[in-house]
Amino acid sequence: MRRVRGRAIAEGAARRGWIGNGVGLGLAAGACVGITLHAPGAFPIVLAGALLLLAGRACWVYRLPPFRPARPGGRLDLLRWRARRALRPLAVTTVVLGLAAGGLMLIPAVNDAVLGDRPRDLLDFARMCEDGGHGDPFPRAAAYEPAQGDGPPPWVVIEDDWDAWASTGGSNPDLEDEPAPDEVQLVACSEVVGSVPDTRISCGYTEGPLGLGPATETVEFSQGRYRVTVIEARTGAVVGDGSLDGDEDVECAEAVWGENPGPEYTVPDGEQYADLLAEVAVSASR
Repeated sequence: MRRVRGRAIAEGAARRGWIGNGVGLGLAAGACVGITLHAPGAFPIVLAGALLLLAGRACWVYRLPPFRPARPGGRLDLLRWRARRALRPLAVTTVVLGLAAGGLMLIPAVNDAVLGDRPRDLLDFARMCEDGGHGDPFPRAAAYEPAQGDGPPPWVVIEDDWDAWASTGGSNPDLEDEPAPDEVQLVACSEVVGSVPDTRISCGYTEGPLGLGPATETVEFSQGRYRVTVIEARTGAVVGDGSLDGDEDVECAEAVWGENPGPEYTVPDGEQYADLLAEVAVSASR
């Protein structure tokens, strides 16, 4: 009878341990999710704190004094047995949840939701140029450090929703040397605002095979004029602006596409953007 009663007590203690640990883990998980969503930068601190609490409980359990003196060859004290028995599922569950959380953090969408958006491609910066340069920035982009006499920091130009030009910066930028997305500090949003006066030409196109036959559509080409807004990749703050003109050589394209093509504008070259960004960086460093 005593053995049966002891087993019932042990099983009851185990069940209560599972229930208590489940409730505790649920509350802890909810707190962790709430804190990290409200303050993404606190995720590493919350995770480290959870691991320290688990380690502290493990030390406390295994250092518990006996409920009563143990007899040679006798059973382990019931209190210590219950505590250690309750600790095992907690430790296993914590490890499993930790591995699952780590795996989820490898998914870009989850990683960005917890820690903040991170640019993974130069074309990602196109979203910052939406609504006239008021699009969402990237909280995990490189911090802007104004130039100190050696040219602008790494930058990218977004032109017509495309990463048209990019450079690692410096006094002699190499437009073929593109920076890594997480190195970009400045984003130049280039928007066509019209054309240079007296540069417009009209070009006729046909829908006939091999481009043969009478012209059925006319498209206008001109030297474009662009407004460039330079913003910080991390914060979205405007650090400068300017105006650039496209290539002076206005010619008819060999072919055009789309239902209603045109008007078409020539675009600035990379050197023009590099010079403008250098001016902006120098002005910001004064």
